[in-house]
Amino acid sequence: MWQDNYEKLSSGDQKMFSDCINKLLAVNYLVKTKSDNASMYYFINKNQELFAEFLKIIDWDLDVNPDLGVISVRNNLNRNRMNLKLNETIVLLILRLLYEQNSDEINIENHVEIKMSDIHEMFAIVGLENRILTKTALVEILAFFRRFNLINVENLSQITTKDPLYILPSILKAVETTSIDDVYKRISGFTEAGGDEFENTEED
Repeated sequence: MWQDNYEKLSSGDQKMFSDCINKLLAVNYLVKTKSDNASMYYFINKNQELFAEFLKIIDWDLDVNPDLGVISVRNNLNRNRMNLKLNETIVLLILRLLYEQNSDEINIENHVEIKMSDIHEMFAIVGLENRILTKTALVEILAFFRRFNLINVENLSQITTKDPLYILPSILKAVETTSIDDVYKRISGFTEAGGDEFENTEED
């Protein structure tokens, strides 16, 4: 029983357990190579059984992917699903495409470096040049995805088109696919006449 294993933890580790659970349920993804995620990643990795048993009680599944260095959770009853606005969904899929497109240049941390201009260029590549976002709108969406540990960028409010931002390997969990062509087909299906809301089916 998870309670028995929990009671064996020191008071400090019990506090860490609580912090990790709340963090996972708040942001879905923890990335080993992101400095403010590292301690939680290693603690969960060390105590996988304890976390998995606890999360199972509340209908969540724990996924630890050591190859990606990503820990994620998913509600197995499809509750707590997130509704993204259309532009948020498009940017999420574009980030997934850019991660794949630049996979040959992944750094030692499994991060892909891109620039804001790369996102704008991808809008045109997939035929959505009429939906290219203003800097203000794009920064707002990127700030949202940064909160979920999908990207990492410093000074986002002051970023220019030439400044780097990093797509984290958690994007592969947020947008899971067996074929990158499926992502191209889906994103190219959005037109200027698209609706204001779209329920994203990849990210909980």
